[in-house]
Amino acid sequence: MVNPLRFSLAGLIGVILLVSVYLATLRTSSTSGAGLALSLSVGVLTAGLFWGLFRPGANRGFWVGFQLAGWGYLLAAVSGSSQSQLGNHLITTQLVGALYRQMPVTSTQGVMVEWHGTWYAAEVLRRSGARHYIHYTGYGANWDEWVGPDRIRGQFGPFLQICHALLSLILALAGGAVGGCLGAVNRSRRWFWIPWGGCAAAAVGTSLLAMATDSDLAAGAAWSLLLVLLVLAAIAAWGGPERRSSFALGFAIVGCGYLLLHFGPGLETTVGPNLLSTRLLQLVHDWLHPEAAQTVSPAWPYTGTIGSGRVSWAPTYVGIGYSTAVSICVLAGHCLLATLLGLLGGFAALWLSRWRRPDQGRQDAAHA
Repeated sequence: MVNPLRFSLAGLIGVILLVSVYLATLRTSSTSGAGLALSLSVGVLTAGLFWGLFRPGANRGFWVGFQLAGWGYLLAAVSGSSQSQLGNHLITTQLVGALYRQMPVTSTQGVMVEWHGTWYAAEVLRRSGARHYIHYTGYGANWDEWVGPDRIRGQFGPFLQICHALLSLILALAGGAVGGCLGAVNRSRRWFWIPWGGCAAAAVGTSLLAMATDSDLAAGAAWSLLLVLLVLAAIAAWGGPERRSSFALGFAIVGCGYLLLHFGPGLETTVGPNLLSTRLLQLVHDWLHPEAAQTVSPAWPYTGTIGSGRVSWAPTYVGIGYSTAVSICVLAGHCLLATLLGLLGGFAALWLSRWRRPDQGRQDAAHA
C-alpha cells in the first residue's frame, strides 16, 4: 500500500521556498505583499486542482482533501461578499490578531497610532529605540509626537490577508493528508468515526458555551469546528464504505445547505432573517442575556475611516447581517443547528441507503 503522506525532496524544498516568501511578506505587511501572498495561494490551489485531475496515477484522495480544505478556508476567510463577516469570527483570525499585537512595527508608512482611545493613520518620521516620532496623516506638524510601542501598530489588513493565504495552504495540506489516509484505509471505519465524532461533540459543546456566555472566542471556535466537520464529511463522501459515504454525504448536504440559506450572498438579507431558526435564536439570546439587548457586539475591526486619513485598525462595529446585539449568540446558535440538522441528514441518508441494498443485491444476482 502506498503511503499517502509520502513526498519528495524537491517538493520539500519547494514548500520551504514558498513559506519563505510568505514570511518575507509578513515582515513588511504591505498591500503589494498581501496581493502577492493571495495570488500565490490561488495559484498553488489551482495547480493542485489540475494536477489531481489530469496527472496519471495521482492520489485522488489527497487532492480532493487538498482542494476542499484549501478553497473552503480561503473563501470563508477572505470573502467580502457576506454581510455576516464570517471570516472575522474564525478562530484563526483571532489568533492572528493576538500574534499581530506582539509584532514590531517595521514599515514607516501606513502605521496606526492610538490617541485617546481612537486609532489614526500616521507615518513614522524617525525612531529612537522602541519609541517612534510620528506624523498623523492629514493633520498639521503641531500634532507630531513621540509614541511608545503600546500606541503604535502596523497595517492589520495586509497582515491578516497574508496569514489567511498562508493558512489556506497549511490547511490544504492537512486536508490532503486526511483525504489520503481515508483513501488508504477505506476498510477501517474507526479511523473516520472517532475523530469526526470528537469534532462534532466539540462543535456542539463550544456552540452551547458561546450561547450561554456570549463569548466571541467560543463562537469563533464553534464556527471553525463546523467548517472542519463539513470538510471532513465532504472528503469522506468522496469514496469509501457505503455506510460512511452515505452518512457523510447527507451531513454535508444538510449542513452546507443550512449555512447557505443563512449566510449565502444575497440570501443572508432576504431568506436568512425570515427563517424560523433565526427568529428562535434571537428569542433565545434575549432570554439568556436580557441585559445585553441594547448593546453592540464588536466584531474583528480592521477597516474604516477616521478624519481625513484611511484607517486599517479602526474600532468599528459590524454585525452578522441580522442584529449586532445578537451577533455572537446567533452565530453560535446557527453552528449548533447546522451540526444537529447535519446529523439528522446523515442518519436519514444512512437509513435510506439501507433500503436500497436488497434491490441492488437482486439486480446483481440477475446480471450474474
